[in-house]
Amino acid sequence: MIDGTGKYLPESKRGIPDSWNSFCKFLGLTALFPSSSIFSGYNAGYLSKDKEHSVPVLSGAFFMVKASAYKEVGGFDERFFMYGEDIDLSMLLKKQGYINLYLPSPIIHFKGRSSIKDSQYVNRFYKAMLQFIDKYYTRTYQLPFKYLLKLSVLGKRSIALSKIGGGIETVNEPATSRIFQYVYGDPRSCKEYLEQDKNSLIQIVSDPCHAQQTVLCQGSEFSFGAIIDYIRKNPDQDYFIHALGVQGVIG
Repeated sequence: MIDGTGKYLPESKRGIPDSWNSFCKFLGLTALFPSSSIFSGYNAGYLSKDKEHSVPVLSGAFFMVKASAYKEVGGFDERFFMYGEDIDLSMLLKKQGYINLYLPSPIIHFKGRSSIKDSQYVNRFYKAMLQFIDKYYTRTYQLPFKYLLKLSVLGKRSIALSKIGGGIETVNEPATSRIFQYVYGDPRSCKEYLEQDKNSLIQIVSDPCHAQQTVLCQGSEFSFGAIIDYIRKNPDQDYFIHALGVQGVIG
């Protein structure tokens, strides 16, 4: 995967975030030795990005899997919401004897466009890490590192939240820095979305012509099929989807 500027994204192929790989990642050794077979296991940096490889973990941003294999391992673990589910599925497939194959054919991944970087995003992201640790660090000998790793995750979450808190002080913020959203779809779903806590930079507008983003709210009166039809008729917009009963939006 490459980002919108053509930069290679190291998370295109990853190792299993076991105790050692996670330790190197959190301590910064992975960044210091990006090609080391010892320290760069988290992102499998020792494997060439230009060659085909069998790897432990693939990114969910571009992930193709046979339906039969997907069903055999039980599919996505619904405890994970957007973050960590691809690592979990990769590990389930590998455990079942399948190969996760990394292909060097590039695709563009506009990283971070699926979420508004607010406190809700931060909490979801780090919650997924904690869920992953609880699911896979279950053996007795792993317990000391499990709690150390969870403390590291909580510390990083606190730092991330403090940075966001500092970035949304908008007392003297110019109006042009706001994000204007138009909300459309199932009435109950729209109401649910509007009642959620959102980034203070978001301004809801009633006219789609004045919106930078359109939030399509799925529900009984506005199905996913209707959402697809709406997007096809209006392709040149920045869309997010809110599903009834689900916190947040998906880009």
